[in-house]
Amino acid sequence: MDPAMSQATIAALWSAVAASFSALAALVAMLIQHRNLLESVRPELVLVGWGRLPRGNGDAAHEVVTIKSIKNVGRGAALHVHLDSMYMIDNRPVAVLSTKRLSILAPNESVELGGEISLWWQNA
Repeated sequence: MDPAMSQATIAALWSAVAASFSALAALVAMLIQHRNLLESVRPELVLVGWGRLPRGNGDAAHEVVTIKSIKNVGRGAALHVHLDSMYMIDNRPVAVLSTKRLSILAPNESVELGGEISLWWQNA
């Protein structure tokens, strides 16, 4: 085998290895940038003004968690927000929230909910 040919083959091999690692580094950088883009427009919802209080007497006694409003503290708009809860044990309700729907919630916007979650601990 010709020594000059062998040097050219080795150089081409190392060039291919360097190009492969360069492509891998570009792919990783692209994925990081894409993830940062998604994070920059993500909505973050916070329940504001919530409290817990007892209601009813005797067998009808239960607790209620009240939610005054919901606020979007993220950078992106929240689309099609659907709040609902129904948790049952042995076909008896334990936690119930009536359905609340919001079509859009812009960044730094707050909407009054007036939601109540009824907690029936004796059914648990």
